[in-house]
Amino acid sequence: MKPRMRDFLWDTLPTKQLKVAQGENMYEYTIKDTFLILKEMGSEYPKPFYHDGSLKYCQLAMGVADIAWTLAHGLYVKEDIRESIVDHAAGALLASEAGATVVDFNGEPIDWSHGRELTSRSILAFDPKMVDADGLQTAIDSATVQSEKDWEHFKEVRREQAETIRNMLKNMAQHAETPEELKRVKICQARGEKEFESDDAEVFNEAAQKYLHANEPDQFQEPGPEPIRDPFAGGNKNPYSPFNA
Repeated sequence: MKPRMRDFLWDTLPTKQLKVAQGENMYEYTIKDTFLILKEMGSEYPKPFYHDGSLKYCQLAMGVADIAWTLAHGLYVKEDIRESIVDHAAGALLASEAGATVVDFNGEPIDWSHGRELTSRSILAFDPKMVDADGLQTAIDSATVQSEKDWEHFKEVRREQAETIRNMLKNMAQHAETPEELKRVKICQARGEKEFESDDAEVFNEAAQKYLHANEPDQFQEPGPEPIRDPFAGGNKNPYSPFNA
């Protein structure tokens, strides 16, 4: 591996801190679990880099990062995670050729022979000169235990929230003051009961997250007019464009 590039802010800390390259699309609990691992390894102030695809492995090979990993779900998920091989194979090979160790979160070598998808428990690569393999695995195992406890608490909170929302939906009609408000309340109740009928935390969380994106319509509004479509999308040519030739 090449020498680590200097980072003057982190270099001023009294102890060495780990630098970790990881995916951009991470949830709150996956970020929390990654920091649990790093804290178990003694790195209180790690520096994260967020990249998708093979870029994180390139940072590891360059010496910018000490660890590169993909954690698609929290550590409480122990079964195999389906990851596309094309997102990891080239970068993992590059890091491996530079001297990195590539394993899954169980410390097992990656099996690349299962078609287009990995069947391992996620994937991580690290610089063995900077990170002790046994220490890393011990930290992962310890953080997994805490992750399982946190996930159980999370599910309990979600169940309480789902019950609160169900009760709110039941009582909304009492506060409707106009026929229009009552109409919207019935729409809200019909859709809300369908979304929050389950106490399962995964189902509830998926339903809640589905409507938190700004580019999606409010789930309790009636469907609006069709959006204006680009007449030149899908390969249709603009007759006034100089680029049609």
